[in-house]
Amino acid sequence: MKITCTNCALEFELPGDDWKDSVTCPKCRGEIHLHAAQTVKYTDIPKLSPPGGEVRPSSLREDEILPAGALVGPYRIEKFVGRGGMGTVYRAEHGMLQRTVALKVLPPKFAADPEFVERFKREAKALANLSHPNIVSVHDMGVQGEIYFFAMEFVDGVSLRDVLAQKKLAPEDALKIIPQLCEALEYAHSQGIIHRDIKPENILLDKHGRPKIADFGLAKIVKGESTAMPLTRTNVVMGTVEYMAPEQRESIRQVDHRADIYSLGVVLYEMLTGQLPVGKFDMPSRKVQVDVRIDGVVLKALEQDPEKRYQRAGHMGTAVSGVSPSSGAIPIVDVLKGIPLGTVTGALKIRTGDRELSVLGWDKPEFGVESEEKVSFEGQILNVPGLWRDAQVRVFVPKGTEVEVESKDAEVAVKDTRGKIKVSSSEGSVKVERHQGSLWIGLKEGELEVSGLKSGDLEVRTVDGDIRIEGWELIGGKAAVESRDGSISIGLHPMSSARYTLQTDSGSLSSAAHPGARGTASGVLGTGAAALLVRSSTGDVEFRCENERSPEKKARLPKSWRREQLEKIGIYSIVCLALFVYFAVREKSLTVPITVAVFWGMWIGIGVWKGIVRG
Repeated sequence: MKITCTNCALEFELPGDDWKDSVTCPKCRGEIHLHAAQTVKYTDIPKLSPPGGEVRPSSLREDEILPAGALVGPYRIEKFVGRGGMGTVYRAEHGMLQRTVALKVLPPKFAADPEFVERFKREAKALANLSHPNIVSVHDMGVQGEIYFFAMEFVDGVSLRDVLAQKKLAPEDALKIIPQLCEALEYAHSQGIIHRDIKPENILLDKHGRPKIADFGLAKIVKGESTAMPLTRTNVVMGTVEYMAPEQRESIRQVDHRADIYSLGVVLYEMLTGQLPVGKFDMPSRKVQVDVRIDGVVLKALEQDPEKRYQRAGHMGTAVSGVSPSSGAIPIVDVLKGIPLGTVTGALKIRTGDRELSVLGWDKPEFGVESEEKVSFEGQILNVPGLWRDAQVRVFVPKGTEVEVESKDAEVAVKDTRGKIKVSSSEGSVKVERHQGSLWIGLKEGELEVSGLKSGDLEVRTVDGDIRIEGWELIGGKAAVESRDGSISIGLHPMSSARYTLQTDSGSLSSAAHPGARGTASGVLGTGAAALLVRSSTGDVEFRCENERSPEKKARLPKSWRREQLEKIGIYSIVCLALFVYFAVREKSLTVPITVAVFWGMWIGIGVWKGIVRG
């Protein structure tokens, strides 16, 4: 701590760690008498105040931590809690009321900013008047010397960030939290206050699981407002970049309450998937078991244009409440008769004998069964008896749900589904078209055909059946395709990115990058985001991807393209020759034919070059 000598004006650090009432100046050797509040030397290790003394610091360095027992206003520090971008947080107690509070001390650098001081005074009353069960209350705000502090409600719990880090938040719990946060934002916005920094760190969960938004309005106090306000600091970016609305990243002048709605949309996506919606991201229903209608909520909240987002936080909360059934049960109905069969909690299990079964995705929130013959539904299991081979049963499933199919020797078709599908069959074949999400298939002797698959979570295993996968968009995750005696043919979508390993014991490997390989081959497509294992014991393995190029063979241009270029060159030669003859004999000048020949030739040359480069 720095001391200024009253005799010679020398400024020096307070020596020693002992408590003293006076200190000797090293220059003039005069004795300097100190007040009790000046005798504290702060370190990173908290120290107790001396018995009977009151320690009231008037300033702090950036790295200083207030010791336990220090007084800030009427609050006595109990312990250090943590440090964030907006300041340092302590657990403290009001001396007279004996009320426990969270005391936030703002960084010392702001005390020297006159704009900050004016903002602090102006906004204190508005923030202290906020009163909502899902907003951390501000009890008091004050100044002690150069120390600016907030006394807030102490929440006995954890932050949402801590919960997400432990991956203990179920989708249904996330959908219960969001409407409460929307109500809090709606209330604050109605009072003219915008948060500007909604993120998991600023959302606290008490011991009963109730969410509370913390640090309301602090971004405005610390960094300022738009140019419409008289006290402004321009070109200042507020908030955390990953959660910022596009307009907030560009300029704070355009920020309004809809920026909070965008940030909450990011938080909602992260709560459901554990990831941030960066770049080209999958919808939540493709990653977790959740009502597909929540995809629309996320997309609307994350609209780049504020005019296309929810215009009020309450509207977003209503939309989320409408797609999250409190019980988690999904009804199952007879489509032909229009009668309910029961409800499903979790995965729907379908058991069939030798009937042809179709599992189809639809946009309705319930499961549907369409069958001319009687089917039974008990608990989670839909029983389809095997009576005639030509009889068909169609089951419609909401997108984002989980379905398990157990078949003896029936043909199973899965089409236009999204979510988690699991199929096991003894002898029947399986055909999957346009599925998005997790896919697990186990076959004994049947054939498997898959097309238009978008998934990084795939596990396919057969004993004697062949496997054919076409148009597979593999971008991330882990996938395994294995067969004991059957052959495997895989064609990946050009957008796929994976580290792949191909194995066969006695069969052959066919790959553009590994022609004629035997045993094991491996390689990387794109950035290698996914991991893929393809293995067959005795069968052949064929692996293709349009991104892949053989090191030994060059792509040949099609004959039709070559014929087209020859025709262009032939016409070019004949016309140029005629122009040269005409202008040489008639006009006695070659300027025009030369100009035509040069520019026309350049145009033909560019076309040929583009064709060769693009293959």
